[in-house]
Amino acid sequence: MKNADELKASEARIAILEESAENIYSMKFILQSLGYEVHACVAGKGYLKELIDFQPAVVLVDMLMPDGMGLALISEVRRSSLKDVAIVAVTAEAVPISDDALREAGVNDILTKPYTVADLQESLNRYIRN
Repeated sequence: MKNADELKASEARIAILEESAENIYSMKFILQSLGYEVHACVAGKGYLKELIDFQPAVVLVDMLMPDGMGLALISEVRRSSLKDVAIVAVTAEAVPISDDALREAGVNDILTKPYTVADLQESLNRYIRN
């Protein structure tokens, strides 16, 4: 399999770890319109197997999941066979997690809500060659 930086947008797989059906729908719509293959996983039992089976180049993780679950999910991904996948934390300004704590947990990039499609594309471009 190619490294994330060797993939073209048309070949890239993006996974979304998110709790909100509305957010999943909008993120999936935007990413698919940009030419990415997208798979959404709901945090909980079985999500890690879904991610491993999908083999994404980038995982977008919502940090506003209940009980700080976002950090736990990132930790689990980093301990799996996907330990080298690019992880982008999607946060709101009100999230009480520092950028340093996110980076320490294994996040490669941070996308703060509200963000534009250009912001999202810029973040993905760091890991996927267009």
